[in-house]
Amino acid sequence: MEKVTTQHARIPTMTCSHCGGTGHVVDNVAAGRVFRSLREARGISLRDVAKALKFSPQYLTDLEWGRRRWTLDLRKMYSVALQLTAEEIPE
Repeated sequence: MEKVTTQHARIPTMTCSHCGGTGHVVDNVAAGRVFRSLREARGISLRDVAKALKFSPQYLTDLEWGRRRWTLDLRKMYSVALQLTAEEIPE
């Protein structure tokens, strides 16, 4: 089995909705933790979010655990599904 080092890991960048730049780094694991915490704090099930967004629960699980890339569109959609205020939306 090949040893994986941190130098092989890539953290995707996204276009910032505030400045239009692409230098902002999104940590998929951290973003997933924040969205999962917010969802759970509101008592909203993963299945309910999946149904609202028309995604499979497995896909959303992968997002919340950082196994998939959080695009700007996905962050916006998830924020709407959770009815987050502007202050609550993860940067």
